[in-house]
Amino acid sequence: MNDELKDQIGHILQFPIGQLPIRYLGVPLISSKLKKDHCQDLIAKITKRITSWNSKFLSFGGRVQLISTVLFSIQNYWASMFILPKSILKEIENFFRRFLWTGDVDKNHGANIAWDKVCKAKKEGGLVFKDVHQLNSILNLKHIWAIVQPEPHSLWIKWIQTYMLKQRSIWDVNPLLSVLGIGGNS
Repeated sequence: MNDELKDQIGHILQFPIGQLPIRYLGVPLISSKLKKDHCQDLIAKITKRITSWNSKFLSFGGRVQLISTVLFSIQNYWASMFILPKSILKEIENFFRRFLWTGDVDKNHGANIAWDKVCKAKKEGGLVFKDVHQLNSILNLKHIWAIVQPEPHSLWIKWIQTYMLKQRSIWDVNPLLSVLGIGGNS
Protein backbone atom coordinates (compact mmCIF):
# COMPACT_ATOMS: atom_id res chain seq x y z
CA MET A 1 0.00 0.00 0.00
CA ASN A 2 1.16 3.52 -0.58
CA ASP A 3 2.55 5.71 2.21
CA GLU A 4 -0.42 8.09 2.23
CA LEU A 5 -2.95 5.32 2.84
CA LYS A 6 -0.64 3.79 5.45
CA ASP A 7 -0.42 7.13 7.28
CA GLN A 8 -4.20 7.60 7.16
CA ILE A 9 -4.85 4.14 8.62
CA GLY A 10 -2.22 4.69 11.32
CA HIS A 11 -3.76 8.05 12.21
CA ILE A 12 -7.32 6.73 12.35
CA LEU A 13 -6.45 3.63 14.38
CA GLN A 14 -3.85 5.43 16.52
CA PHE A 15 -1.20 2.80 15.73
CA PRO A 16 2.41 3.71 15.18
CA ILE A 17 3.84 2.40 11.92
CA GLY A 18 6.64 -0.05 12.58
CA GLN A 19 8.99 -2.36 10.76
CA LEU A 20 9.84 -6.00 11.15
CA PRO A 21 11.25 -7.47 13.26
CA ILE A 22 9.12 -6.35 16.16
CA ARG A 23 8.58 -8.17 19.43
CA TYR A 24 5.32 -9.90 20.22
CA LEU A 25 4.87 -12.02 23.35
CA GLY A 26 8.62 -11.86 23.91
CA VAL A 27 9.70 -13.21 20.54
CA PRO A 28 10.59 -11.46 17.29
CA LEU A 29 8.01 -11.33 14.51
CA ILE A 30 9.94 -11.79 11.32
CA SER A 31 9.13 -12.82 7.78
CA SER A 32 12.42 -14.57 7.07
CA LYS A 33 14.45 -17.40 8.51
CA LEU A 34 15.42 -16.84 12.14
CA LYS A 35 19.04 -15.74 12.43
CA LYS A 36 21.45 -15.78 15.33
CA ASP A 37 21.02 -12.01 15.83
CA HIS A 38 17.28 -12.47 16.36
CA CYS A 39 17.98 -14.87 19.26
CA GLN A 40 20.05 -12.57 21.44
CA ASP A 41 17.04 -11.94 23.70
CA LEU A 42 16.70 -15.69 24.27
CA ILE A 43 20.37 -15.98 25.22
CA ALA A 44 20.10 -12.90 27.45
CA LYS A 45 17.01 -14.29 29.18
CA ILE A 46 18.69 -17.63 29.93
CA THR A 47 21.88 -15.91 31.10
CA LYS A 48 19.89 -13.51 33.29
CA ARG A 49 18.03 -16.39 34.94
CA ILE A 50 21.25 -18.24 35.69
CA THR A 51 23.01 -15.17 37.07
CA SER A 52 19.96 -14.04 39.06
CA TRP A 53 20.04 -17.18 41.16
CA ASN A 54 22.71 -17.08 43.78
CA SER A 55 24.29 -20.15 42.27
CA LYS A 56 27.06 -20.34 44.83
CA PHE A 57 24.47 -21.43 47.36
CA LEU A 58 22.57 -23.88 45.13
CA SER A 59 23.23 -27.55 45.54
CA PHE A 60 23.82 -29.77 42.53
CA GLY A 61 20.23 -31.02 42.91
CA GLY A 62 18.95 -27.44 42.96
CA ARG A 63 20.77 -26.66 39.72
CA VAL A 64 19.38 -29.83 38.13
CA GLN A 65 15.87 -28.79 39.12
CA LEU A 66 16.27 -25.23 37.83
CA ILE A 67 17.68 -26.41 34.51
CA SER A 68 14.95 -29.00 33.96
CA THR A 69 12.10 -26.67 34.87
CA VAL A 70 12.90 -23.00 34.32
CA LEU A 71 15.72 -22.97 31.77
CA PHE A 72 14.26 -25.65 29.54
CA SER A 73 10.87 -23.91 29.59
CA ILE A 74 12.46 -20.68 28.31
CA GLN A 75 14.15 -22.58 25.50
CA ASN A 76 11.00 -24.62 24.78
CA TYR A 77 8.92 -21.47 24.36
CA TRP A 78 11.16 -20.24 21.55
CA ALA A 79 11.74 -23.72 20.11
CA SER A 80 8.00 -24.32 19.79
CA MET A 81 7.74 -21.27 17.53
CA PHE A 82 11.01 -21.27 15.59
CA ILE A 83 13.61 -23.52 14.10
CA LEU A 84 16.43 -22.15 16.20
CA PRO A 85 19.86 -21.79 14.58
CA LYS A 86 22.24 -24.63 15.45
CA SER A 87 24.76 -22.17 16.88
CA ILE A 88 22.12 -20.88 19.32
CA LEU A 89 21.16 -24.41 20.36
CA LYS A 90 24.83 -25.21 20.95
CA GLU A 91 25.24 -22.03 23.02
CA ILE A 92 22.16 -22.88 25.12
CA GLU A 93 23.45 -26.40 25.70
CA ASN A 94 26.81 -24.97 26.78
CA PHE A 95 25.09 -22.64 29.26
CA PHE A 96 23.13 -25.55 30.71
CA ARG A 97 26.26 -27.69 30.94
CA ARG A 98 28.36 -24.98 32.61
CA PHE A 99 25.60 -24.09 35.04
CA LEU A 100 25.07 -27.73 35.97
CA TRP A 101 28.73 -28.45 36.73
CA THR A 102 30.00 -25.07 37.96
CA GLY A 103 26.95 -23.04 38.96
CA ASP A 104 27.99 -20.28 36.54
CA VAL A 105 27.77 -19.55 32.81
CA ASP A 106 31.30 -18.21 32.49
CA LYS A 107 33.30 -20.92 34.27
CA ASN A 108 34.13 -23.93 32.18
CA HIS A 109 35.95 -26.54 34.31
CA GLY A 110 35.48 -29.71 32.33
CA ALA A 111 32.29 -31.63 32.82
CA ASN A 112 32.20 -34.62 35.14
CA ILE A 113 30.02 -36.62 32.72
CA ALA A 114 29.45 -36.19 28.97
CA TRP A 115 26.31 -34.18 28.18
CA ASP A 116 24.75 -36.93 26.06
CA LYS A 117 24.93 -39.24 29.09
CA VAL A 118 23.33 -36.56 31.31
CA CYS A 119 20.43 -36.43 28.83
CA LYS A 120 19.66 -40.14 29.25
CA ALA A 121 16.90 -41.63 31.38
CA LYS A 122 17.50 -42.13 35.10
CA LYS A 123 17.52 -45.92 34.61
CA GLU A 124 20.49 -45.42 32.31
CA GLY A 125 22.32 -43.16 34.76
CA GLY A 126 21.21 -39.81 33.31
CA LEU A 127 19.35 -36.80 34.66
CA VAL A 128 16.55 -36.90 32.03
CA PHE A 129 17.56 -33.60 30.42
CA LYS A 130 16.29 -33.06 26.89
CA ASP A 131 18.62 -32.80 23.91
CA VAL A 132 17.92 -29.21 22.79
CA HIS A 133 18.68 -29.98 19.12
CA GLN A 134 16.29 -32.91 19.00
CA LEU A 135 13.67 -31.08 21.04
CA ASN A 136 13.67 -28.11 18.65
CA SER A 137 12.91 -30.43 15.72
CA ILE A 138 10.20 -32.27 17.63
CA LEU A 139 8.48 -29.09 18.79
CA ASN A 140 8.42 -27.76 15.23
CA LEU A 141 6.62 -30.83 13.92
CA LYS A 142 3.38 -29.33 15.22
CA HIS A 143 3.74 -26.63 12.57
CA ILE A 144 3.92 -29.25 9.85
CA TRP A 145 0.87 -30.90 11.35
CA ALA A 146 -1.03 -27.60 11.20
CA ILE A 147 0.08 -26.96 7.61
CA VAL A 148 -1.03 -30.38 6.31
CA GLN A 149 -4.50 -30.16 7.83
CA PRO A 150 -7.19 -30.00 5.12
CA GLU A 151 -8.81 -26.80 6.46
CA PRO A 152 -6.37 -24.08 7.55
CA HIS A 153 -7.80 -22.29 10.58
CA SER A 154 -5.18 -19.64 11.13
CA LEU A 155 -4.01 -16.66 9.16
CA TRP A 156 -0.42 -17.86 9.60
CA ILE A 157 -1.18 -21.20 7.91
CA LYS A 158 -2.94 -19.45 5.02
CA TRP A 159 0.07 -17.13 4.66
CA ILE A 160 2.48 -20.09 4.64
CA GLN A 161 0.41 -21.92 2.02
CA THR A 162 0.09 -18.85 -0.20
CA TYR A 163 3.49 -17.18 0.03
CA MET A 164 5.93 -19.83 1.18
CA LEU A 165 4.55 -23.03 -0.32
CA LYS A 166 2.84 -21.25 -3.25
CA GLN A 167 -0.01 -23.77 -3.05
CA ARG A 168 2.40 -26.74 -3.37
CA SER A 169 2.37 -29.68 -1.03
CA ILE A 170 4.68 -29.29 1.96
CA TRP A 171 6.16 -32.69 1.14
CA ASP A 172 7.55 -31.28 -2.11
CA VAL A 173 9.52 -28.52 -0.36
CA ASN A 174 12.97 -29.82 0.59
CA PRO A 175 14.52 -26.88 2.53
CA LEU A 176 11.94 -26.91 5.33
CA LEU A 177 11.96 -30.65 5.64
CA SER A 178 15.75 -30.93 5.62
CA VAL A 179 16.02 -28.36 8.43
CA LEU A 180 13.67 -30.52 10.50
CA GLY A 181 15.62 -33.66 9.56
CA ILE A 182 12.85 -35.21 7.47
CA GLY A 183 13.45 -36.56 3.97
CA GLY A 184 11.63 -35.07 0.98
CA ASN A 185 10.80 -36.11 -2.59
CA SER A 186 12.17 -33.34 -4.77
